[in-house]
Amino acid sequence: MDTNGFLLEIKNFGLSLTADEGEKVLLENIDLAIPQGGFVTLTGKSGCGKTVLARSIAGLYPSRQSQIRGNQLFQATVLDNSLRKKIMGKDIAMVFQQPAQSFDPVMRLGNQLVETWHQHRQGSTALARTQIREWLSHFNFGDLDRILKAYPHQLSGGQLQRLSLAAATLHSPKLLIADEATSALDAENEKDIIDLIQEMRKSTGMAVLWISHDLPAALPISDHIYVMDQGKITASAVAAHFQTHASDPASKELLAAVYHPSWKRSEQIEPLVSLNNITKKFDDKTIFENFNLRLCRGQRLAIAGPSGCGKSTLARIIAGVEDVQGGDAVWQDQSIKASSRVQLIFQHPALSLNPKMTIAQSLSEPFRIHKQPFNHSILTEKLSEVQLTEEMLDRYPHQLSGGQLQRVCIARSLVLLPQLLILDEAVTALDAVNKVQILYLLDQMHQKYNMAMLMITHDQQLAHLFCDEVITLSDIHNDI
Repeated sequence: MDTNGFLLEIKNFGLSLTADEGEKVLLENIDLAIPQGGFVTLTGKSGCGKTVLARSIAGLYPSRQSQIRGNQLFQATVLDNSLRKKIMGKDIAMVFQQPAQSFDPVMRLGNQLVETWHQHRQGSTALARTQIREWLSHFNFGDLDRILKAYPHQLSGGQLQRLSLAAATLHSPKLLIADEATSALDAENEKDIIDLIQEMRKSTGMAVLWISHDLPAALPISDHIYVMDQGKITASAVAAHFQTHASDPASKELLAAVYHPSWKRSEQIEPLVSLNNITKKFDDKTIFENFNLRLCRGQRLAIAGPSGCGKSTLARIIAGVEDVQGGDAVWQDQSIKASSRVQLIFQHPALSLNPKMTIAQSLSEPFRIHKQPFNHSILTEKLSEVQLTEEMLDRYPHQLSGGQLQRVCIARSLVLLPQLLILDEAVTALDAVNKVQILYLLDQMHQKYNMAMLMITHDQQLAHLFCDEVITLSDIHNDI
């Protein structure tokens, strides 16, 4: 990589937090450089420090408890808090992994974008709305009026992620830091977003720090690759030569992580769930009309399709937490209703667990909710099944990595031995290594308990590898 013209340069950077148990080193001896207009990828397993490094650039760490070593330079100027106040959101923009946390849940999205526009521009609200609509037209939203009037919970995860990216690039930043910015999108929308980012690079000279757990996908779009492991940079190479030059264990593990199905396809034909000519509407928008589906005991069924096509809505109907306006939703000859027989595992485990509850409290919560007798030994048993140790019980969610959190969510879903496990993009946010490990873990749970599994995914390849049957939804109804 050229040593001149760096937009962002990180030199021998370290970050430690002081806690009651002593100093905890989060980042150590980080050297990373992003040239003007460059596309640099930072990759590694969950919990390796990628997001910590990204947040440190924005100054998002507790200053009183932090110890900083080394330097971060933006356009050859030390990136201190004074400079950050001037340039964050304008010259440096960020898109985080969990888009729902980027928006106010009780404020319409259009109004939030207007606020973002006014932070760095002068003009009327009418001008702001006009320019926002013009910019959003590049992001393939479809019905813009509905998007702008919606609250965050009314959009799919993929739509929120695209909107988060649109908001971040509204002011034509010099550097875009994208933390898993396309992880919730289907292949077509992911390509559209990457193409748009590349167009912005060509037209404005914007540089990109692309943080991704998907190393194979990042290689063809990147100029340079950095690999992190345990808070350190373990590999750095030009992307075109990375596969031949990367010899460290972390890089080899990421490149070798491939899922090979190890389960026997279900031959059972006993219906567990039947959707018979169902109709589902939101206001005047029809999601499903005369839709039919059958899921058998022990079967693994995938619902695949692009972001916003109705996959998660269908999962909520099957889970009994969403009503239908027509037809019948049946569980073993009875109307579907929410119960312990069905458990859901969502895309972002950090949002599925109460941050104020220990892992033990989260695992025991299903017993309280469903008024089932509780035995503490079940908690350690289920943790063991998902390959976690008993010492995790006293920890809080923020003390675990993304892969560990998803294992906890799987353990929690198993404590009441459900007959159906719904996986709503359950491995989408995981790095390649953790994704493969979780898929093999689900294989084991399926074989041990013969539970049915419903996989909600935008990944057609994964759907066909993991499941007996794949139903593909189009977005012909609307883009809920």
